[in-house]
This record gives sequence, structure tokens and C-alpha cells, in this order.
Amino acid sequence: ANSIKNYITENTIIVCIGTDKCIGDCLGPMVGTFLTEKAFPLPVYGTIESPIHALNINKRLNEINKLHPKSLTIGIDACLGEYSSIGEIHTRDYPIHPGKGVGKNLPDVGIASIIGIIDSSENAEIFTSRS
Repeated sequence: ANSIKNYITENTIIVCIGTDKCIGDCLGPMVGTFLTEKAFPLPVYGTIESPIHALNINKRLNEINKLHPKSLTIGIDACLGEYSSIGEIHTRDYPIHPGKGVGKNLPDVGIASIIGIIDSSENAEIFTSRS
């Protein structure tokens, strides 16, 4: 958590990645919705109502960058990882690589990131199916 504090300025924005169409990928929009409902003091993008996901990420990031050209972005996303890490929340001093765990090539998000490890990378195929 201390590493994320280093990135919080008046120019910081939060970008939450994912979709509620896939249960394993809904962490980002759930966090975005929670932060928005709690009147978080920084701009938050990516909610259940307005998600940022694989099909719209390029368009949405372009829109966000036009609105906040000098912003420092913190990305939030679900992540696959080691079995022993399931349920952990990690802060990282580097961007999110959305879709990497399920073989997608999408643009990196943020200069720092917060990820929630939702399952083992051995189960990646489960998270490519939609509900």
C-alpha cells in the first residue's frame, strides 16, 4: 500500500479493468463502482454500469487520456497467479497487462497497479467463458 501512496497526486486517476459478464473478471468494475458510490476523491473509470474491457479498452483509454492528458493512472484488475496467492491483493510499481493471463494482447494500463488474485493461472480457461 505504501508504494501506491507514492503515485497519489492531484493528477491521479483510477482505471478499473474488467467486466461483470465473466465472474472471474468483475473485480475491477466492482471496485470502480464501490469507489464511485463512496465519492472517492479522485476520478474513477470502469464500473459495472460503464466497464472497461477487452472490446472497448482502446477507445476508452483514448477518451480518458484526452480528458486527463497529464494524469498518473493507477490500474485495478483481477489477476491469475499462484495457487498459494489466491485471495491476495498486490500493489505493483508497474502497469497492469490486461488479458495477459488468458492470452489477450491489450494495452498496458497505468504507471502503477493494484491486482486481486482471483484464481490460479492453471485455471485460465475458466475465465475465458462468459456467463
